[in-house]
Amino acid sequence: TTFSTARDYNVTLRNSSGGAVIASTVIKAYAKPTFQLTTVNPPKGCTPLGVTFSLTPTPALPAGVTIVNHSWVFGDFGGTSTNSIPTVSHTYMQGGIYDVSVGIQSNLPSCNVTPSFEDFVSTAPPPTANFTASPASSCSVPLTVSFTNNSTASMPLAQPLTYSWQFSTGDPQETTTVPTPKTYNTAGTYTTSLTVTDANNCSSSVTRNVLIGNPASSFNAPSVACVGVPVTFTNTSTPGSYQWNFDAGTTPFSSNQVNPTVTYSTPGTHNISLTTFSGGCSSVQTKTILVEQPVATFTTSPTYS
Repeated sequence: TTFSTARDYNVTLRNSSGGAVIASTVIKAYAKPTFQLTTVNPPKGCTPLGVTFSLTPTPALPAGVTIVNHSWVFGDFGGTSTNSIPTVSHTYMQGGIYDVSVGIQSNLPSCNVTPSFEDFVSTAPPPTANFTASPASSCSVPLTVSFTNNSTASMPLAQPLTYSWQFSTGDPQETTTVPTPKTYNTAGTYTTSLTVTDANNCSSSVTRNVLIGNPASSFNAPSVACVGVPVTFTNTSTPGSYQWNFDAGTTPFSSNQVNPTVTYSTPGTHNISLTTFSGGCSSVQTKTILVEQPVATFTTSPTYS
């Protein structure tokens, strides 16, 4: 006999149809249990993604049914786990969308079920945040800069992407794919930051600078040097590339080192010139140094002829 409805069935055994009762019993037919799968942390995020699963019967199991084992299948390349408790943790190492199923073994074989939860976990590597600012530098103001968004999702399943643009100028945050062009009216260094977030709430950020104005050339040099004695000049300019030029009687005659060392072969006043280049802009500082050639003399006393 098949009992198709969940309820108590009274079963009576008689010696004949309508005859005396020999025995009777109550058969309890339970509904197949159903379950809800929840997680401690969101089942979406960046790989590697650790997820703690918890399985709860809904509604609660009747008094006559107990769960004795759980066989978990996580959907990622054979990841499985078997335990007696309804909570388990698993780490997804590769991006993808994964079904999760659980084989439920109860004290009553007819109540065994295997609920499956489709597309339950979604994970992918972080997106790549990338953009260009053009032009990225200028020697003078005003400068209007446009932006090109080159960001990409790591996998198609991680789309769509959302964007958050931040500007050091204090302009309001923008969430469009491409922000409005910005006009800078004062020389300086301006930063623009882009944060990209994918469908799994996984994000990455990148920051670019816009440089406006000429670099500053400056260096430290002694006021006096001696012929034949090496002298080192200390560059205190803003970052960039450098060109040093010296006059006749100096070795070397020029240099592109940050802090060059030279030797003078002739005494007198010598010129030192430093040009700093950055982003197509440049500035120059010139100083002089007095180079002396000591002369050793001595006298004797008394003097004999």
